[in-house]
Amino acid sequence: MEANGELEQLVPRDWNGFCYLYEGSAVFGPDEELAKQYDLVLLNKEKSDTLLIRTKKESTKMVFIAGQPLNEPIVQHRFFVLGSKEDLKQTFEDYQEQKNGFECAKEFVSSISFMAKMKK
Repeated sequence: MEANGELEQLVPRDWNGFCYLYEGSAVFGPDEELAKQYDLVLLNKEKSDTLLIRTKKESTKMVFIAGQPLNEPIVQHRFFVLGSKEDLKQTFEDYQEQKNGFECAKEFVSSISFMAKMKK
């Protein structure tokens, strides 16, 4: 968002959502709650169906994610998130054996983590 900008986004009350600011700052809602770089803002579903975001003197970059809850079970271990312990066990086996989509997993290097190391 540009400086002195405003965004009104319809978000149904039965959805969950959040905004993550990775640059700049913004104010949220009618109470203008301030969020700065690296803050995570959770949606307050009781107040309104519309999320209001305003920027002041600086531009802002953010990620806005919202969706209808699935209300399904989840099992998480480290970066794996699945629907059952059995699925999690099978995924770990696939990862260790480098199959079913993990063929290049052990050699993979994230360009983001590589760049973070370069800046140090």
